[in-house]
Amino acid sequence: MARRTYGSGVDPLELLITNDVLRAMDLLGVFVMGVAAGALASRLNFDAVGFAIIGIAAGLGGGIVRDLILDYGVPAAFSGPWYLACALGGAAFSFTISTDGPWWRRLVTVLDIAAMGLWAATGTAKSLGYGLDVLPAILLGVASAVGGGVIRDVLVGRIPAVFGGGPLYATGALVTAVLTWLVVALGLPSPAGAHRRRRRLAAGRCRGLAAVDPAGPQRMAGDDVRRAAEEPGAPHPQG
Repeated sequence: MARRTYGSGVDPLELLITNDVLRAMDLLGVFVMGVAAGALASRLNFDAVGFAIIGIAAGLGGGIVRDLILDYGVPAAFSGPWYLACALGGAAFSFTISTDGPWWRRLVTVLDIAAMGLWAATGTAKSLGYGLDVLPAILLGVASAVGGGVIRDVLVGRIPAVFGGGPLYATGALVTAVLTWLVVALGLPSPAGAHRRRRRLAAGRCRGLAAVDPAGPQRMAGDDVRRAAEEPGAPHPQG
């Protein structure tokens, strides 16, 4: 599926996905969903296999559905060991430590909502980047966020929590998905994307100089060093 840019050349995949901080938060969200699923498995007296299956379904189900619909190839959840490890780690945490107390439940609920917001944003951005129109991209972003919870609830035979009776998971995911589309449509730059664009421009400038004058890039680097040395407070070479 062809990738698409919006606004002033904004690539949605660069806007939200290729960012180490967001990737770490994504993995934390998978872990939290594993913890929440493990807490449910504990209340239902599941064994270790049940904990593992319910943790993987809750933590990775939405992203797998998204990547299969996008024809992404191997889903991101299976592209390396980290996502599976975080989902299993969250379930194992609930298997070994009781997370049924009121304090734990409030903490997991807050982190769960934050993870769903992040997944709605990245799912929408990824869908836009792979060529989906606005409404399908927003729908798939919401499905990325709540899909794992729906699969978890269906596996244990209960009405999915996104249908009501608890925190407004689906509503929050929908709002986040719409805001993500607005950010992409307006062409607002991301710090990571702007840094990469500056590097590409600098590399293109060096290649252009090299084509005209093979010694050009070396002279440009030397000029940068001299300008840095002439700045006030710059250290001077010893000797």
